Amino acid sequence: RSLHGKYFSYAFEMQQKPTNSIEEIGTHLHGLVAKYFPRVREARFCEWWTHRRPHSHGHQLHFDSENEGKGKVSHPIVSTVVYLTDNCGGPTLVTNQRLSDTCRKPPKRT
Repeated sequence: RSLHGKYFSYAFEMQQKPTNSIEEIGTHLHGLVAKYFPRVREARFCEWWTHRRPHSHGHQLHFDSENEGKGKVSHPIVSTVVYLTDNCGGPTLVTNQRLSDTCRKPPKRT
């Protein structure tokens, strides 16, 4: 059976003992990130997801949010990106744009 194009999302309860390597990474990141973002200590869950696509298909631009921002927008306390391989794929784009920003267009260049 092919997993091409399949998407999987998991929620790991931070009070539980990790049962796999990804949950161990989440637990490690929780402690590491909390030093810089103290609110992370309040987090009860760690979400992780994966998908498998052909190399040239990439991933759409998006905001990390619950239910893809449908209805009330609820963002995570912090987001991290972990690459498990380094032999393909492009960089991750991170911006300081907020949903509440009034300017949606880039400034004109002179």
